[in-house]
Amino acid sequence: MLLPFLSAMLRVLPLSFYLRVFRGKVTALFYHAVGDRLFPHVQHLFRPFSADEFEGHLCFLKGHYRFIDYAELVHYCATGSPLPPGVLHLSFDDGYSECHSVVRPLLLKHRIPCVFFISSDWIDNKRMFYRNKVSLLIERLIEMEREGRGEEGLMCLSRVLSRKVREIHSAKKFLLRLTWADEQVIDCLGKGLQVDFPGFLQDRRPYLSVEQIRQMVSEGFVIGAHGRSHAPLSQLDFEAAKTEMIDSVRIVREVSGAQEIPFSFPFSSRGLDLDRVWSIRRNNPFLGLFFDSGGVEIEKSCVVKRVWAEADRNGDVPPAASLPQTLQQAYVRAAENFFRLHGVR
Repeated sequence: MLLPFLSAMLRVLPLSFYLRVFRGKVTALFYHAVGDRLFPHVQHLFRPFSADEFEGHLCFLKGHYRFIDYAELVHYCATGSPLPPGVLHLSFDDGYSECHSVVRPLLLKHRIPCVFFISSDWIDNKRMFYRNKVSLLIERLIEMEREGRGEEGLMCLSRVLSRKVREIHSAKKFLLRLTWADEQVIDCLGKGLQVDFPGFLQDRRPYLSVEQIRQMVSEGFVIGAHGRSHAPLSQLDFEAAKTEMIDSVRIVREVSGAQEIPFSFPFSSRGLDLDRVWSIRRNNPFLGLFFDSGGVEIEKSCVVKRVWAEADRNGDVPPAASLPQTLQQAYVRAAENFFRLHGVR
């Protein structure tokens, strides 16, 4: 078995080795949230980076890569023309308001291009992402436990879920497994635990507004679509998935004024028939490049795979990896996939 031996070797090689090996490739990196205030709607999903941490990342990346903008990436995918060595494309998913208040000023300061992918139902804080609701529910349970009312919160969960929930840790694990199809249950839990989702939307304004989006466009940033509701497209029938894509692109196009809108798959493209998805793009020329997660390759269909910067900052798990480690691990996985495709076992 050669692959386990090669994998062990790949994991001890430094990032500098992979930067040389992948010199002619595009590395794409994406984030979700950056900021210094508390993120109760996010922090139980993953831990956002602080503004200082993010600026440190930008300085590191500037020292090791050359940033390319969306237009350069489109040209590369359309023509296959050679790229300068060590290029990197940056993007953000979900459209949190800190993209305007925190991320945007840092990118302007360092003159770094970026694409911001937005779920169109959340623009102007009209709706809330079900995962953000889940994080608020977990925050409420923790707050009730601190107040000595933890048993009351667990009883509410048990009543709504029709199953016994005995302690906070198992409650959190269960809540994090809820999906977009469980939103009615999530809303019932919000009422039972007295979590005011509409009030949070109004007071915190967690998502970008039309005005903020248009300012970002005027400053040279690209706005992409991320579905209407962030539903995993693989769990919808093809026509419903197509509607999620096209409607979100149409709305972002109207808000941003751009003719072509890139699209980032909510969660990932796993389970999707990409040939059928690609047919949507052929029939709708206003659809730009597709962006995905899970790697550093650009697939033959020009689906740009990206490395998730916050991947090692999930929920209660202490952040273990630095950005160089996160990038190195992505290159290791890409090398392992290369060996598998060439029959190495």
